[in-house]
Amino acid sequence: MPPIFAADTYETPLDAPHLPWARVLGWTRLPFHWYTLCSVLRGRAAAQRGAFTCAQFLQCSEDVVRAAEGCGGRFQVTGLNHLTPDGPLVVIGNHMSFLETFAMPAMLLPRRPVSFVVKQSLLEHPGLGGILRAQEPVALTRTNPRADLRTMLSEGVQRLQAGRYLCVYPQSTRHFDFVESMFSSIGAKVAQRAGCPIVPVALRTDFLENGLLIKDMGPIHPERVVRFAFGPPIDSTDARQAQQQVVSFIVSHLSAWGVPCH
Repeated sequence: MPPIFAADTYETPLDAPHLPWARVLGWTRLPFHWYTLCSVLRGRAAAQRGAFTCAQFLQCSEDVVRAAEGCGGRFQVTGLNHLTPDGPLVVIGNHMSFLETFAMPAMLLPRRPVSFVVKQSLLEHPGLGGILRAQEPVALTRTNPRADLRTMLSEGVQRLQAGRYLCVYPQSTRHFDFVESMFSSIGAKVAQRAGCPIVPVALRTDFLENGLLIKDMGPIHPERVVRFAFGPPIDSTDARQAQQQVVSFIVSHLSAWGVPCH
């Protein structure tokens, strides 16, 4: 069976099957989080055995996408053709919810292995920690900008030189609104140092909201379309100019989707 996001664009089929619980009970939050948790636990078990491969990472990610669709969610993804398999790229996007953490691997891995830039504390997450560590992440403190930049310019460049994609969410935390002042240029700087292009991605993933008690297990909203728009590669020779182009791409799409931008 081909990967879900193998083509240049993707839209959830109108006849996408619903999960039995969601159809019978009329609930969506519990089935979505249950299937997501099961997928994460399978991945965690494989990682603990030292057997968590890119293929398994792709499967875990696709399982979460199918769970969202099975609870009535709809995905609209464009610009996947810009993720060329010819060489490494830095993929830079806004960070809205935990959903893109789960869904992005399904879009990138069919084309090239990927390392994610993550908060250091995530490597100790009881479910995701082992999975992330198995995929050669770049871990940042999010509290020491100078140390984080040194780490990015060292480890990030290493990942890119090894031929991997590097995926960066430069905001300090998840936000529905897009605030340019909180969108770090760290991704543009590592792309400049590595001499590779940037592919911007604008995303709207408020299908899944943050939870009050457990942040990663909030309510879901099937009426909100999940959107990912990848843009054409941006030359990173001038990091400042590249950063502005990334921001402009993201703001133009988010504004069109009704997301406030400041």
